Amino acid sequence: MPWAKVRKSVAARRKENREKSARHYARHRENILAWKKAARQLAAREDEIARLKERTERRNEKESGGSSAVRKQERKNSRLEADFQRVSESLARYTQGLPSRFLEQLCIQYISQFPSSESSARFVLESAESHINDFMKTCYRLEGDVLQEKGANEDYFRAHNLTKQVKCILDCIVNMEMTALDPDEDLGKAFRAKKLQFQRASVEGWINGTSSIPE
Repeated sequence: MPWAKVRKSVAARRKENREKSARHYARHRENILAWKKAARQLAAREDEIARLKERTERRNEKESGGSSAVRKQERKNSRLEADFQRVSESLARYTQGLPSRFLEQLCIQYISQFPSSESSARFVLESAESHINDFMKTCYRLEGDVLQEKGANEDYFRAHNLTKQVKCILDCIVNMEMTALDPDEDLGKAFRAKKLQFQRASVEGWINGTSSIPE
């Protein structure tokens, strides 16, 4: 088919469609206008309902003496407290109820074995490693639960930060293990050099998620 005829047929179809639409609008004009009017009325009614709902919420907040933002923050704090309570309880279970003295107990174990044979020291390290692995699994599980339930929000980042602190402590413990097996090194000096100062108060702060990661 020649291109001129194709262009003509396309133009003819467009003109025919416009005329058809005009006839349809003329035939159903009243119905179309009525439908548009009903749509506007429905939108106005929904806006009015939303306005009245907002006004009612403001009045209820004023009468109750609080705001929805305050209550939302209280619920959020409660969830955070529950999440970190789970970690604290897990840590207490894995460290025989002594979370704040966990590292101190490890040091006592190392010192009690030092300078005995390497095999007995290894036994102590393997025993401690079992508790450490269980606790790391708990931290990873907390991260996964928070991420799955609430997404990567503030709760997740706090749980992730707690896990990073645990990893930092484990790195220090590994260094301390190597030092404990070296008869030429002073364990106490290495302990202070690594800034592993998580005694009762600081470890409790770490469990509550308030202490920072050591430099």
